[in-house]
Amino acid sequence: MVRRDRHPSARRPSGPFRVITPPRNVIGTRAAPFPASWRLPVTSRIHRTGVAIALVALGILAAACGADTEVATATATATGTTTTLAPDLRPRTIVPVTLHEWSVVTEPGVAAPGPLLFQVANAGTLEHELVIVRTDLAAATLPIRDGIVDAEALEVAGEVEAMARGERVEAEFGLEAGAYVLLCNLPGHYEAGMRVAFTVR
Repeated sequence: MVRRDRHPSARRPSGPFRVITPPRNVIGTRAAPFPASWRLPVTSRIHRTGVAIALVALGILAAACGADTEVATATATATGTTTTLAPDLRPRTIVPVTLHEWSVVTEPGVAAPGPLLFQVANAGTLEHELVIVRTDLAAATLPIRDGIVDAEALEVAGEVEAMARGERVEAEFGLEAGAYVLLCNLPGHYEAGMRVAFTVR
């Protein structure tokens, strides 16, 4: 987030200060011209003018740089999802996943390697979860133990825990190139058909 520093409130000088007024003529009421000792030399006035112009130029340059920084930060935040330039700056690819009885639907079923933002929606009437497994096995041939996929025998790349009916969850996982299976691993759900192949390339 772009943060902006809070400017301190203006304060009046706390110390005593003296007001100097020019001398007045003894006869008239018009002020006499300032004595020569009160006037700055020409070179001093030129120097002060040059310093003022330099300060104004520096202020404009700093403001422009600050604006560029804010734009860059805002752009990085808005696109905020790609990690090719650096691990934190690649734009994320959105992967929508819908869980039904008894299927897992994602479109498209292919994504590029990197951080993937899975937008998971439970459109069923029961609780469901999403487990991402990296494997070269076909989606329907994963090892089963006690009615669920034997996750200990596989490489689990990510998981979204049990979701209530109608719930939506976003989760980001960094996936490397390879073959994956998206599945629900609540008891009996995988065997009932809640699985789909997913490819990262």
